[in-house]
Amino acid sequence: MMKKYPPITTEILNRWLTKFLNGFSCWSLRIYCRIRYNYKVVGGKNYQQAALFKSSGGFVLASNHQAFLDIPLLVASLPARYFAAFMAKQELFSKPLGNWFFSNSGTISVNRTQLEKSTIKACKEALETPNWVMAIFPEGTRDGDGSVSSVKGGTTFISKLCKAPILPAGIAIANKGKGFRPKVFVVIKPPIYLEADETMEAYTARFQQVLQEAREEAYTLL
Repeated sequence: MMKKYPPITTEILNRWLTKFLNGFSCWSLRIYCRIRYNYKVVGGKNYQQAALFKSSGGFVLASNHQAFLDIPLLVASLPARYFAAFMAKQELFSKPLGNWFFSNSGTISVNRTQLEKSTIKACKEALETPNWVMAIFPEGTRDGDGSVSSVKGGTTFISKLCKAPILPAGIAIANKGKGFRPKVFVVIKPPIYLEADETMEAYTARFQQVLQEAREEAYTLL
């Protein structure tokens, strides 16, 4: 029988095991990406702006999604002080090893058919924990050409509920990541948040537009 781990809380995120697994993974990916790729981050100063919105410094880092490579490339763009709580489909927790690693490294299980209360609570806990940020691919699945086709409302809903800004990011990979040190650009746009009189529909549409702009800017740099 598969072991059931407790949901993500601030206490769990502050455990030495969680910080070790997440921190080791983040550091390893930073080193790997800078060796394997001609890797550049544009707009890194926007991380500092995003951290000013909440006392915990938490924010939602959201990117276009074209390949599995996006995960290490997005993590590698984070300043070293941050831990990244990824939202991952619950199917990744179905095997014993994956269940143990993801449950103990700060990964949030997501039911892709509907946003559950336990997921929302875990997001709030992550964003209230100092030095932890959330990393999301708002389209919910990979788009082969990296275009931003349809952003789901979950990202802006979490942003509103947790009173946390969204930091839109665009990732561009030359030659699909093949060959000797292909170029990779990660463009970080200024943080956005729900305006006082803005509807959720308008907020989601504005977020999708900025995300698309980040993606296009990244590809123009290749």
